Amino acid sequence: MTAEDVEWMLAQMDQDPEEDQEDEEMEVQQNAENHAATGDLSKDERIVQFKDMLHDIGVNPFGTWETQISSYENDPRFALISAQVERREIFDLVCKETAKKPRKNTLHPFDQLLYEKVTKKKTSFARFCQKNLKDPRFTTIKTSREREKLFDKHLESILQ
Repeated sequence: MTAEDVEWMLAQMDQDPEEDQEDEEMEVQQNAENHAATGDLSKDERIVQFKDMLHDIGVNPFGTWETQISSYENDPRFALISAQVERREIFDLVCKETAKKPRKNTLHPFDQLLYEKVTKKKTSFARFCQKNLKDPRFTTIKTSREREKLFDKHLESILQ
């Protein structure tokens, strides 16, 4: 421990109880402002608007709450959810949803072909090859073995 650490710890121990009371009063005032901002919206409507805010701003699905909060805390929709725990839960849910969505623009052409043509779990690889042999996206993967591996992975994702 350094001298700065010790000073900080002592300062925390000597913290004035009046400051704690002021912090509590500010929190009560913020809650009242949040309540006034929510107006006549139901809880479900507030959650939907909060999710929309996260989608509009473009939440990084692999980021953390702490690193991304600064990008949307000034949005008026942020105040629709008053509980910090609830905000974080919604944030985590939106991140999971966003991470699961396939990004069609960034998919390999063969993967795009799979998403478009293979929608049933009963489809066989041989039948898929027969139907799509002339598609230019089919030939972007050079070996049949690699195509079949990607096909099998896609079928597994459909089953889940």
